[in-house]
Amino acid sequence: HKHRPRIYITDAANIVSLYTMSHLLNTQDNFRIYFDTTADEECEEASNELIKKICPRAIRESSSKGMERSVIFLREGMDENTLKAPLEGNHRFVLIISMIGAENPSLFPFSQSISKLEQEAKNIGYESYCILRLPPIFQHLNSLQTTDLESLGDDSPFYAIDADDVGSAVSQILIDPDLHKGEQYTIFCHSPISPSSLKTIHSQLPRVPGRPFQSSKSILESINSAYWKYFEDAGRRNDFNSITGDEEMSSFEEFLRRTNHSLFHQRFFQR
Repeated sequence: HKHRPRIYITDAANIVSLYTMSHLLNTQDNFRIYFDTTADEECEEASNELIKKICPRAIRESSSKGMERSVIFLREGMDENTLKAPLEGNHRFVLIISMIGAENPSLFPFSQSISKLEQEAKNIGYESYCILRLPPIFQHLNSLQTTDLESLGDDSPFYAIDADDVGSAVSQILIDPDLHKGEQYTIFCHSPISPSSLKTIHSQLPRVPGRPFQSSKSILESINSAYWKYFEDAGRRNDFNSITGDEEMSSFEEFLRRTNHSLFHQRFFQR
């Protein structure tokens, strides 16, 4: 009869949500997880099967009222009503997943729309919230096309992150939101990637079902932006360890090795 905290995860077909649910279900805490999927129609069937396999205990309901904790992913062109939904649904704590660079929109164009959404979310009136800013996700780099890769001009390093690491950070914030309310975090992999390296290994990246919340446009603008130069010169703080403790992050090379050889990859992420 112990009360089980209710967590609502939107856009549950994307890879970050799946890893978040996996981490939550592997903790000793007993959560009641609600989720929905907003995958494109052609991906919906595959995404639903993926959710059933990874997260069989998750409860899918159309109503999310009375959630203690919820996650919302900011997307370019997002409707304001989507931002208001957690407020109208009486969600006590909202974790806002944003893009790296949104705190300084003058550095590259895509961040302007995300920065505006961040500000709108802050002003809506959530009971409490936390912002988590992410660089490109390793798994989402597979959405780039050959023509996209050709547009990458130089070898300036950029920083990305494994969706499994993001899922770990998100789950830790949701487990004890009182520790994180009002915070604005930025997390990224310690090892940079160059555009030339990405071009070389692009064919090795796993093909992930469902719709990534990071578009090809946002990834390309991020890689090509001057943000990474500013990022290195300013010695920006990586908040991953302060969120997760002593947990180790995956390098790009480790991610490729693990996904290309693991049973998990063979079962869920092959073409």
